[in-house]
Amino acid sequence: MNIEWILSFLFVVVLILMACMFFYQKRSLLSPSVLFATWLSISLLISLFFLPKANYYSGAFLWYVICLFVFYIGESLGSTLAGTLNFKQQSIQKIHSNLNYLSRVAMISSIIGSMSVFVLMGTYGTSFFSLFDVEKLISISRDYSLKRYEDPSYRTPTSVLILIVFMYLGNLIGGYIFALSNNYTKICLGTLIPNILVGLILTTRAAIFLGVILWTSAFLSAKVASHHGKVDFLNLKKIFVSIILTLGGIILLGISRTLRSGKIDNFNTDYFMMVTGKLFSIIFASIPSFSMWFKSHINGALSDLTYGAITFGGFLSIFGIKKQKFGSVDIGGGYPETTIHSIFGALAKDFTLYGTLLFFLIFGASAGYIFKLARNGSFKASILLVPIYLYLLGFLVNSPWKFNNINLAILLFLLLFLGLKEKGIQGFKTGNR
Repeated sequence: MNIEWILSFLFVVVLILMACMFFYQKRSLLSPSVLFATWLSISLLISLFFLPKANYYSGAFLWYVICLFVFYIGESLGSTLAGTLNFKQQSIQKIHSNLNYLSRVAMISSIIGSMSVFVLMGTYGTSFFSLFDVEKLISISRDYSLKRYEDPSYRTPTSVLILIVFMYLGNLIGGYIFALSNNYTKICLGTLIPNILVGLILTTRAAIFLGVILWTSAFLSAKVASHHGKVDFLNLKKIFVSIILTLGGIILLGISRTLRSGKIDNFNTDYFMMVTGKLFSIIFASIPSFSMWFKSHINGALSDLTYGAITFGGFLSIFGIKKQKFGSVDIGGGYPETTIHSIFGALAKDFTLYGTLLFFLIFGASAGYIFKLARNGSFKASILLVPIYLYLLGFLVNSPWKFNNINLAILLFLLLFLGLKEKGIQGFKTGNR
């Protein structure tokens, strides 16, 4: 551990103290600034302790502190503005009269999304039942991995990309209604099954990681409106289940990584732990990679700005603007190179460092305004909170908003919920969470 690692750790301590201060002010763990500060601190600690040999730059960690503070200021301004306005709100109770309908839509969306697995298997020239043949599954996963990384001309079939939109839509609906009722648990959790299958076949962590983030974002957004921003819905049992599910997700990602290698002849616990450790280094590599990128650009050497082509790459590509990405960065310590620099790198590359601060101020104000309305019980505000949580919880990637299939899924989610009709609400149903 060198001086940069120690200084970086001290700035993480500052972030933790800021999270505590924000919580004292906002009185809610689900406040965007509190949630962001908490998840950012946890991620930085994981990176520092699980990737101790990587190169870190304390200046980048100071930048996290500055950006977070600006975001908090913006949220406070937005929250204050929302508190001065008088408007008619539609209560979250409206959703309860539509839970049966929404659960059916979630199930149908997931079934449609799972059809992407059949298309992938058909493209490979095999059947769905090959998923139950370990050797064949490994062969398929390995071949798709080689195509994606070594064949520049390979593109995921358009039909698969369209079907994945419904997979993500199922994740969103499942997470939202899971927060409101325990009568649809199997359906809600089942919406993540297509993500697991796609992740195992394509050996990509994005399908699983983004699916979980979408599900969680919708879940938390619904809880903000139904519990007025409080976290009293948590108990030891739910925390334990959450930990088990998290470990299960890590194991699935580790299996996916193992399938990508195509080697299981000498598979054992040590090999799996090695692969899982490598997986951790890949997931959190954006933190040291941003450190190195920030260090090389801190003196104003920001050239070739991309003007939103990274953060909003998916949306801008509709207008013929080519998506942009970073070059590979060696983070040191023998860890894999990465092209991901988190949202902090993407924003700086898109809008400069000063533009990043302006973005966090405006984004924070929007988040604070919407959170205030959702906390007061507005279900419309709660669904608008979903893409905000998605961006904050998915900060490790360059931008969760750069994926068109996710953007389209969110749009369909918003249209679906805004189109719900009143059905004689008599208060909350039994079986609420």
